[in-house]
Amino acid sequence: MKFSFKNKIFFNLKYFFIKKTYYLKSPQLTAYFWIKFSDILFPEDIKLNRSVLVFNNGGGDLDLLSRPKNKTNKEKYLLISKSSTDDMLISFFGNKRFDYTYDNLIRDQKHNYKKYIKFINSLVFYLNKKHNVIGFINFNHVYSSHREIISVASNKKIPFVVVFKECFKNEHLWKKMTSVYKKTIKKSNVSRIIVHNHDTKNAILESGIINQKKISIVGQARSDKLFLKNKIKISSRKKIIFFAVSPHAGLPNFNLNLLGNRSKDESERKLLIKLREEHNQKILKSLINYVEYHDEFDLIVKGKQKFWFNFSDINKNNIFFEAGQPNFDLLLSSSVVVGYNTTGLIEAVVADVPAISVELKEERKYRHDYLNVIHQVDDTKFLWKKLDQILYDKIAQDNKNKNYIIDKYLGNSDGKAGIRLWNELDRAWD
Repeated sequence: MKFSFKNKIFFNLKYFFIKKTYYLKSPQLTAYFWIKFSDILFPEDIKLNRSVLVFNNGGGDLDLLSRPKNKTNKEKYLLISKSSTDDMLISFFGNKRFDYTYDNLIRDQKHNYKKYIKFINSLVFYLNKKHNVIGFINFNHVYSSHREIISVASNKKIPFVVVFKECFKNEHLWKKMTSVYKKTIKKSNVSRIIVHNHDTKNAILESGIINQKKISIVGQARSDKLFLKNKIKISSRKKIIFFAVSPHAGLPNFNLNLLGNRSKDESERKLLIKLREEHNQKILKSLINYVEYHDEFDLIVKGKQKFWFNFSDINKNNIFFEAGQPNFDLLLSSSVVVGYNTTGLIEAVVADVPAISVELKEERKYRHDYLNVIHQVDDTKFLWKKLDQILYDKIAQDNKNKNYIIDKYLGNSDGKAGIRLWNELDRAWD
């Protein structure tokens, strides 16, 4: 606990100093502190002279961490939080803006925009010439706080690569994304976009924001470990994992004025968030009741960085809560995965663990078709029966379309995405 507190203090202090450089309007100091306070992705690379600066957020670095064990880099990869660039944008324009309304922002504040452009030009210069940063990486090309860094890097012939981490959408959501890109992004100046699957590539190409030659499909590198099927010590007690994802996850969150029907869509979105909260609570309650009745099983509730609900009043010997980065050892040692609207279900398929998606009937157009590879049940009232069938070995797994589903979402079913990703990155800097 003490160690955690010290880390929190250091984290706050370093970003305090970085933010000060923005208000001092000192790009030279900003560049210095960005490098000084960055984390090194692979500590063994610390002595390398060249650097790639990674703007990290939302676990995007997990794909980078899939670097093959026998791989050596010519560059060290430095991680700095995307929140640093968000704070920089705020220091010039006064408040946080939506990523999809950036054009309105710079049009309304032309004077501040000129100052901002001058600052970014100098910042990229110092990073490149004084600190030997030879490339940049982020995990989505829409971030407003990266737009000008991307443009300046392009003008200076410095590669900016997007390792695009969005892969879990159905056809309806891909169409939404394409429409918004066409209207608000228009053109992406990144040197390369690396994506997980064909659906992502096709949606980006449909939007027309980037040339086809600049997009590569490599698969989801962070999932490579699951293909290895490493032996994990299995407990004598069977485990149920429930992926408790945020009710907001996967819903479009653009802005009311971006598309003609956004007012209607926003009303629908707010309703769906409310329904999802209730739905997820129903799933959790049903699972808790199940392991109380079947106390020979354990329930592990897995969240992301933090839970969106309070579980302090849940105190059972066979119910556990874990938040944080994906825990593939936990997944590989489980007997069944339960979830809704999460890539955790697809990762379970890779790990040969039966998965159940508990659907929300009011959300037809956001529903996925898993072709029986993942068990889909309508509402929680059918969940217990499906759990009984799986946990008591009364049902066989249908793997007829297994590789198709893995390829559709994760982009590969061979476990070599990490190799392809790092080959693409090496080519980007050469």
